[in-house]
Amino acid sequence: MIVAVVQETAFGLTRMIGLIVLIALSVGICIYAFLPHNRGRFTRAKRSILRDDEGPLPDPDTDANAVPPPGPGDR
Repeated sequence: MIVAVVQETAFGLTRMIGLIVLIALSVGICIYAFLPHNRGRFTRAKRSILRDDEGPLPDPDTDANAVPPPGPGDR
């Protein structure tokens, strides 16, 4: 009987500690994401995708001047 009570108490305490840790991590991530000094880093990351020197590959179906990709025999 006493073992069951101790086990239930330990299980409940473990669940509560896990919940508190997850909430603290979520709050910490939100605070980090919205700090003003991180704005430049996130803006650079957002625009780095667009900084490709070659640009996107042309769509051969819609672009008449597109060069087809090399085939298996083209080397």
